[in-house]
Amino acid sequence: MKRRPDKRIVTVLVTLGIVALLAFALQGIPTDGSTKHAQSTESVSTTAAARPRDASLGGQFERGVRLLRAGHHERAVGQFRAVLQRAPALPEAHVNLGFALLGLGQAEPAREAFQAAAAIRPMQANAYWGLAVSLEQLCDIAGARGAMRTYVHLAEPDDPFVRRARAALWEWESGHRCEGATTHSAETSAAGVSSSRTAP
Repeated sequence: MKRRPDKRIVTVLVTLGIVALLAFALQGIPTDGSTKHAQSTESVSTTAAARPRDASLGGQFERGVRLLRAGHHERAVGQFRAVLQRAPALPEAHVNLGFALLGLGQAEPAREAFQAAAAIRPMQANAYWGLAVSLEQLCDIAGARGAMRTYVHLAEPDDPFVRRARAALWEWESGHRCEGATTHSAETSAAGVSSSRTAP
């Protein structure tokens, strides 16, 4: 007589896995009614979907986010480059690398990071915010306008940064003169960090 496997064990393991995934996903939801990206580093990408599946890779990603939010841009660059060595198709890591590079005043490599994120995930709204800021710093105002328009198009209807994006567009369309560093670069660390949302 053949013994049939006990289905209760499989059911318990599947249930535990689902509960763990839900708990992981709910970690990023703010309890105070605010959005996470309204912090001083509104651009950080740390959505539950953005977090790498590998626990050690996820820890490395989270360390990079904390460093970026704390203004330790050089160390954050190192963390995100290490993450990208292991997971080159993680758009949030490219976005956060871009914002860390902008924090160091490196607009060209930041532009490349944002473009890489957008190439991997064309709907990654904060990649376009960062791309707009980096292009503005590179004196490509037409490109900055295009990227910011894309950000506005992709942003959620209640996204508080759409207003800032529209203000930047208005400024650029009314004859903004390129001086390299910009008025929007101060908002960069606040608008792009990929954390609990993928908008800036």
